[in-house]
Amino acid sequence: MSLSDHLSQLAGALEQARTKIGEKQAELDKLRSQRNVIARAKPHADDITNSLVRAIDAQARSFEADLKSKLSSIFVRAEDAADSVIRTPVNILAFDTAAPDPVKLAARRARGEFDPLHPGALAFLLRDRLADEIPALVDRLCPEASKGMRSTDREQKLDALDAEISALKAEIAALNEELAGARRLTWGAGL
Repeated sequence: MSLSDHLSQLAGALEQARTKIGEKQAELDKLRSQRNVIARAKPHADDITNSLVRAIDAQARSFEADLKSKLSSIFVRAEDAADSVIRTPVNILAFDTAAPDPVKLAARRARGEFDPLHPGALAFLLRDRLADEIPALVDRLCPEASKGMRSTDREQKLDALDAEISALKAEIAALNEELAGARRLTWGAGL
């Protein structure tokens, strides 16, 4: 076999390797595109419901902690706690978690304004009722969410695609390394 035949075979092998890398890269791009579609798929109604219920639970816990602190500061830690039970009316639905500015408080009361409603008060008091009503609310207000992708399905599909993408990246890297090695051999031989 002549030198030109060998060079021709080498050139053909290099071209095949480049073609294979291009095909693998196209496959990788396709998988990444699929991954993006799945990652951005609309959530399922159940996941929306669960998210809202978790938010209500968090607000209720926040209210409970704030109320505990407020009641403790008035009725337990205060030096005049015994008298506070008699003379301190406490609106458990409306209170500031921070110490109120006495001037602003007096001005607000002079205008007939009430203390702001604690954001978690309703969540705390109506937690079970809200949790029961949320699924129907989501169904009524977001009917298309029933066709959304459940988070468990999303996670499984993304995990599978991530594994495929990782394997394909490794395959492309190995092919690139083989191609680079062939080039080094060729150039190193002065060809």
